[in-house]
Amino acid sequence: YIIEYYFSSFNTFTDGTLEDWRSVFDVNVLGLCLCTREAVRMMRETAAEDAVVIHINSLAAERVPFIPGFSVYPASKRAITGLAMTLRHELAGTRIRVTNISPGLVATEFMASYSVFSPEAMAAAPTLNPDDVAAAAIYVLSNPSHVLIQDVVLRPLGESW
Repeated sequence: YIIEYYFSSFNTFTDGTLEDWRSVFDVNVLGLCLCTREAVRMMRETAAEDAVVIHINSLAAERVPFIPGFSVYPASKRAITGLAMTLRHELAGTRIRVTNISPGLVATEFMASYSVFSPEAMAAAPTLNPDDVAAAAIYVLSNPSHVLIQDVVLRPLGESW
C-alpha cells in the first residue's frame, strides 16, 4: 500500500486563512491517517505475512526552502514524519513495516501547475522524475521481511536546499 498526498496552499503563511490551512492538513495529514488506518486494517484482516506501508512524504518535512506560497505545507509534511514514527511503535509486534519516502522536487504536472514552478523553472531546476520515487518504493518493497527501511530521502543531484 503506497499512500501519497500532495497539496499546497498558494497563500503565504501570514496571509493564509484557517480554511487554507485546514485544506492542507485535511489532505496531507487527515487523508493520510484515514488511508493508513484502512490499509493497516486490511493488512491485519488478511494476516499479511510481509506488509509495508509507504508514506510518500517530502524533503520539506526536514528542510524548508523559501518558496512563496509554501505556507503550512512543510508543517503538514513534518506531521507525516511523526505519524510514521507513531505507527511504527503501534505496529512493533506485527509484521507490518512503515517507511517514509521523502523526495525533493519532483517534475510532475502538479508541480508544473504551481506558478513558481513554471515549465521554464522546472526545466532549469534539478528535479527528480516520478519514476525515481517509484524506484525507491520498489527498493523498499524488495527487501526481506526482516529488514525495515525506515526513511528514504531522495534529492536530485545539484538541488541546493
